Amino acid sequence: MIASPPFVPSLQIEVSRVRVIQSVVLGRRYALQASTDGRIWTNAGPVFIATDEGITNEFNTDLTSQLFRVQETQ
Repeated sequence: MIASPPFVPSLQIEVSRVRVIQSVVLGRRYALQASTDGRIWTNAGPVFIATDEGITNEFNTDLTSQLFRVQETQ
């Protein structure tokens, strides 16, 4: 095997998963929402009632948006 000519080493970073950590109030109803532009939001899962004050969700970055928010709902 013949090596390539000398070159400057480099690296690349690829993120494959994102962890979304929500701080919520027990017993209240919430929707975790995602957006690609910060204007149009869609639910990233079903509306839920908080059974813990800290809720963590993980998403594959190629299947979801870049922006998240948690909204209290009625």
